Amino acid sequence: MTSLFSKIMQSKNNYPKPHVIFITIALVAMMQSIWAFFIMDSHVTIASIICNQLLVIMGIALAVIGLGRYKWQYFFQRARICRSQIIAMLAMTVGMIMVIEIGIVWINRYLPPDPQLLAVYESLLNVDSFSQAILKVIALCLLPAICEEFLFRGFCQSSLMHHWKTPALALLTTALYFALLHGIINYLPLYMLMAIVFGIIYWRTQNLWLAIAAHAINNSWTLANHHFDFIDISTYAIFQHGLLLIAAIALMAVSWWVLKGKGDVGY
Repeated sequence: MTSLFSKIMQSKNNYPKPHVIFITIALVAMMQSIWAFFIMDSHVTIASIICNQLLVIMGIALAVIGLGRYKWQYFFQRARICRSQIIAMLAMTVGMIMVIEIGIVWINRYLPPDPQLLAVYESLLNVDSFSQAILKVIALCLLPAICEEFLFRGFCQSSLMHHWKTPALALLTTALYFALLHGIINYLPLYMLMAIVFGIIYWRTQNLWLAIAAHAINNSWTLANHHFDFIDISTYAIFQHGLLLIAAIALMAVSWWVLKGKGDVGY
């Protein structure tokens, strides 16, 4: 039994092999299905999310790293970054948010998710007091950004890019894992886009903090826009959606060009 476990976990270069990554994601998915029973209860939603992030998302990744005797530093790269990379990250994140906002409008209009799921989602974003706002910023914006980026970009994407010759395949596979584990199948393309953007930022900068920042900005915008209603894109005309989409794609393309210009990055 011990020798079988060793064969499954062993790696010559400190990065888990693809089958270990798949097993890890499968364990996370299984545990999340259990937590879902608690999340559907509005009285323990925030507590369930915090436990899910710390014990399941981050906890399982750390357990695999510990059992495999991998060095965790390999999965939390913190390369030096320059001002242009920070600006490119911000611009790419803004472009991504614009595309997602438009996508949500059209999906909700023509392929609406389960009303029960939407009701839970709405209750999560509702804020009734300052103390509740602080708690939700931590539970919905900061904690998921740190835990999910560590699992998906730091652990999964880094390992797959190390073992596979095609970085794009590793990035897209990780993005698919990310999207599927977020549960709302109607929003799968939007979660894929989100994960691809975070993956590109990490791949091109080799700094997980930038991917975490982009993730936190996206989640913070969702929470803030729900409460303050800064922009309601659902009221825009179709041609306005088109113009916003073109601007968003252009912004993301320029950002990609800036990040790409910083040189090839390997694992």
